[in-house]
Amino acid sequence: MEPTLNFTNILYHLVISLLPWIIAMIAGGGLGYIIALLIKRLTDNHPGSQPLLILFPWRAILAWVALVAISSPILVFQFGLGLNYQIATNSIVLSMMFIPWAAHYFLHVQIPSTRSESVLSIARTMAVLSIVITSILDFGLGFYLRDVSSLGDVQQMNIVFGIEGAILLGIDILLGFFQLLVTRRSYLASRE
Repeated sequence: MEPTLNFTNILYHLVISLLPWIIAMIAGGGLGYIIALLIKRLTDNHPGSQPLLILFPWRAILAWVALVAISSPILVFQFGLGLNYQIATNSIVLSMMFIPWAAHYFLHVQIPSTRSESVLSIARTMAVLSIVITSILDFGLGFYLRDVSSLGDVQQMNIVFGIEGAILLGIDILLGFFQLLVTRRSYLASRE
């Protein structure tokens, strides 16, 4: 039997695409705003905390939580494999991508950054997202994760999640050091 394209397919596609977009705008935008407020409040109350906040790998932590939620059977157990699962999965992916940009935007409004700081922040976010999205798409470690997940091998899944977490933290912190150097250089140049 050949697949047929009809209005129902198109409507279904719109529902699993646009409903998660709305959810991500609210949830991801809200979380990004909260992160920006927390960072602003911490830097106002403790001016010397900015270097530590730049190094804090919140991108990696959020991306790892999303990876575990999507790549483990958590959502399947919660929603089954139907429409709700697809909406939840797409919402998590879109939120994961939107949170860092919303946080950067809201923070940039309150604490202006130079172009090089902004570019490095975006590059850092993209590096973290590229690792997670590669796994979500079942490439690299994601392919292995899908195989051990289908076998129900929780021990191997945990090992892969640990490796992914270590990679995410390493990349986020390493690029955070570069971001810190650029920020310090900009700060010192502005004081001269």
